Amino acid sequence: MAQITICFRLIISVNLWITKLNIKYILIYIVPTKKKLLRGIAVDDQSYQCGVTLTLEMIGGKWKGVILWHLLNKTLRFSQLQRRIPKVTQKMLTQQLREMERDDLIHRKVYAEVPPRVEYSLSSKGESLADILTLMCEWGKKNVSACKAEDGAA
Repeated sequence: MAQITICFRLIISVNLWITKLNIKYILIYIVPTKKKLLRGIAVDDQSYQCGVTLTLEMIGGKWKGVILWHLLNKTLRFSQLQRRIPKVTQKMLTQQLREMERDDLIHRKVYAEVPPRVEYSLSSKGESLADILTLMCEWGKKNVSACKAEDGAA
């Protein structure tokens, strides 16, 4: 009976998370073994051990979180993003923006002007990451002194 309760709680929490992210196709699988239950999520024929894996695939990497952070409060053009993140190359910024557009985290609006103007903003799915990004920022601020101490010791 306890295993059934765990299954239902997992399904309810995953469904709430999926509703926020507007994922269209999902399959939750639970495989009982002798030692424990193996739980996972399958989205669009890709299998993930847990929701953290899926989230990190969508916002993971060196620049995606930083780009999303800059887009939290305002719409920015490509050149503005490049100036705000000086260490990112043009190729990498373009690649990260395309991936986030594909994952529906950002909107790309192209204006029919000469020279062409492109603006990036967060989609509703991207805006749902605001709490996570804020917590990551706060955690970084709290632990920056520990990182500096480790760099000095090395």
